[in-house]
Amino acid sequence: MYYKVSNIATVNTIESLYGAKFRFPHLHTQEAFIDGLNEEILPIITAQKPHEINFGIWGIMPQDYRDDWSVFQKTRNTLNMDVRDIYSE
Repeated sequence: MYYKVSNIATVNTIESLYGAKFRFPHLHTQEAFIDGLNEEILPIITAQKPHEINFGIWGIMPQDYRDDWSVFQKTRNTLNMDVRDIYSE
């Protein structure tokens, strides 16, 4: 199913599995159904802070994009992209 994921893991399970700590553990909720079209937040680990679990909105924005994200979201689907599309533009 496109645009849908599940995350029923607990804070402790995620922290143990990835060797990282949540920055805001109280924000994590177990969700059996996460719909990317509804601007859901997901736990993420970035390359800049590999030992910290933070939250982000599902999708990819161009690094230098400065306009309102909702405008971009309506013109380009970045929830499911082929890696070749990222490097070809």
